[in-house]
This record gives sequence, structure tokens and C-alpha cells, in this order.
Amino acid sequence: MTTSMGRRRRCLARRIDAQRGFTIIEAIIAVAVIGIIVVGVLPLFINYARINTESEFRTGAVTAAQQVMDRLRFEPFTGWVASGTVQSIDTDLRTYDVTITYCTAELTLCQSGSRHVRLEVANSGRTYYTVESVFSRFE
Repeated sequence: MTTSMGRRRRCLARRIDAQRGFTIIEAIIAVAVIGIIVVGVLPLFINYARINTESEFRTGAVTAAQQVMDRLRFEPFTGWVASGTVQSIDTDLRTYDVTITYCTAELTLCQSGSRHVRLEVANSGRTYYTVESVFSRFE
């Protein structure tokens, strides 16, 4: 009886030892699976960050264009800067270069009481937003 009790204890001890943790093979497989998942998901995060940054630039460009349009709206035509002038506009985080163009050969809606205006908003040489409008003055 003592022998059979000893065998049972040894078998039970082996089972407990076998269930205590991961083997090195199991750990390597787990790391490989996690690595494959990360490699598959990482491009999604990089793409999201790029899209988010572009959206921030475009939002800032729209804000800069709106500021310039508002200034032009309330000035008489005689007070406008020369066509082709570039103004630097600061928004929350960035500075944009706004090129103001009006009454050129391709902007044909110019008469004595109106101005066809195009704004191109750029940051670091890249254009993020272009808008056109016609301003009319009734005097």
C-alpha cells in the first residue's frame, strides 16, 4: 500500500508540474502570433495618423481662407491688396500662405462693381485649399 500511495503522489506531482506554466515552445508561438497581428494592424494606425494630419492641415487652410475672405468682404475694392499678393495667416498651430488673385484673364467676372477672387492656401509649399468667390458692391 505504501508503494501504491507513493506512485499516486508522484503521478499527481508530475501533473501539477506539467500544468504550472508555459513551455518555451508555447511562449514562442504566442509571441509569433502577437507579432503577426501587430504587423497586420500597424499600417492601419500609420494610415489613420496620416489622414488625421492631412485633415488638420486642411481645416487650418479653410480657417485661413475664411479670415482673408472676411477681410476682403468689408474693405472697399480700392483698399484691396494687389492681385497675386501672398499673405501669411496664423491659425491655431500653423502659418499658412494665402495667395489672393482677382480679375485676371481666367477670372472673368470682373466689372466695375464686382471682383472675381481666388484664394490658394498653402503650407510649406503644398496647396491645401483653393476657393473662388465673386464680390459685388452696390453703390
